[in-house]
Amino acid sequence: MISSKRWPMLAGLAVTSLLNACAQQSVTTELPGLSYQQQWQSPLPQGLATSGPMLMSQWWQQLNDPLLNQLIEQTLAHNTDLRSALLSYQAAEIDKSVATADYRPKASASLSTSQSKSLTSSAHSQSYGLGISASWEPDLWGDVASRANTAEAKLQQSLQQLHYSQVTLIAETASSYLSLRLSQFQLVQAQHLVALRQQALEIRQWQETAGLVTQLDVAEAKTSLAQAQANLPEYQDSIRQNINRLSVLVGEMSPEQRTQLRNYQVLPSLPVNGQIDIPANTLRQRPDVKAQEFAVIQSIEAVAQAKIATYPSFTLSGGISNSDNHFADLFSLDNLVTSIGASLSYQIFAGGQLQANIDTAKLSLEQSLVSFRATLLSAQEDVENALSALNKAQLQQPSYLAAQDSAQLAADLAQHQYEAGFVDFDTLMDSKESLLSAQTSVFNNQTNLLSYWVALYRALGGGWQELSLAEQTNNEGNS
Repeated sequence: MISSKRWPMLAGLAVTSLLNACAQQSVTTELPGLSYQQQWQSPLPQGLATSGPMLMSQWWQQLNDPLLNQLIEQTLAHNTDLRSALLSYQAAEIDKSVATADYRPKASASLSTSQSKSLTSSAHSQSYGLGISASWEPDLWGDVASRANTAEAKLQQSLQQLHYSQVTLIAETASSYLSLRLSQFQLVQAQHLVALRQQALEIRQWQETAGLVTQLDVAEAKTSLAQAQANLPEYQDSIRQNINRLSVLVGEMSPEQRTQLRNYQVLPSLPVNGQIDIPANTLRQRPDVKAQEFAVIQSIEAVAQAKIATYPSFTLSGGISNSDNHFADLFSLDNLVTSIGASLSYQIFAGGQLQANIDTAKLSLEQSLVSFRATLLSAQEDVENALSALNKAQLQQPSYLAAQDSAQLAADLAQHQYEAGFVDFDTLMDSKESLLSAQTSVFNNQTNLLSYWVALYRALGGGWQELSLAEQTNNEGNS
């Protein structure tokens, strides 16, 4: 014969077995398949082979610029935006560790005491109480697994956002560095132009003294000189702004590095004869695309959880308690009272709220899929534009170089002919200014080549692949 004290426990076990037998479910999370572009519409850059995979990690080292390498390493170690992304990732790790806490067994203990005294007599009493209770809600419908999947997807999304910050900051540091070198070259060229027009003014003033030209010619020479001088502050300001931007990106910059940045040097060389292979599915590895993919997974789990909320809930609970007027008898086994219970609840009517939650979750899932598709299309556009721009600059460079050679030849010939008296001074000045212009065009296009090359790696999501998260955490802890 079964003791009446054991009926609650047996009833709970029976209900649990019945529910598990008739309604056990599992939640799967698979990202709906999406088509990827099979080939690129833009031509691949010239001078690069397509026989091997593109070197994605530490691509900036191909430029062979030690100072740029130092600046990027410091950006990865000290940049404040990157630090913020790292803290977000660490917070997501904590959130994951407690994501399923509501479904784990819970226990609590209490100890109490109370005193009472009669108002009409001197009699008084004191009592003590002890209680331990526990409860557990079994995971009948896969809600724990779904919440664990959501927490893992949030963690991975945060990690990909951290990687995207790395990709973006590396490319931005390289672009700012190239912009600085371009501004410095432009300043040098502007100074050369000022020197030419200063020389022209001096010649015009001598000619006026000799009666060969009028004051009008002198005034025009002064105007040209002033216009050339007006460009100098613009380039000087651009240099300062680029150095300031690099200071923000790097976070910490030594006086020696500032001096190196202020001193003009030639542009890094563009890598040639490298290997490049950009399959369409490369874009799915881009951190911002993967981050959006994990957002879709979270939306899928949200739909699953909204459906699970319509199912019955089952809870097991138990406790041990005792009370006595004497503290010493509080822990006596003879006085302990034990209890165990089970509860099953099901919401029959909620005014359509549960179904509305499901419909809302499904709409959010559709929005996530649209956002994923938009992110992927934007990534494809970035790569196509970078490929097209890089190819354009490569096609233009031979023409710019040819123009520079012709301008150099014309300037040399004009110098000889001027010294021989065959051409006037205006012709000589025009040829020298044309040479400066041709040289500037070559340098500008060379800068564009490097900038588009940086943009291509950024569009492909290159730069984070071999970075150690642990090392970055240690760097931030020591900063």
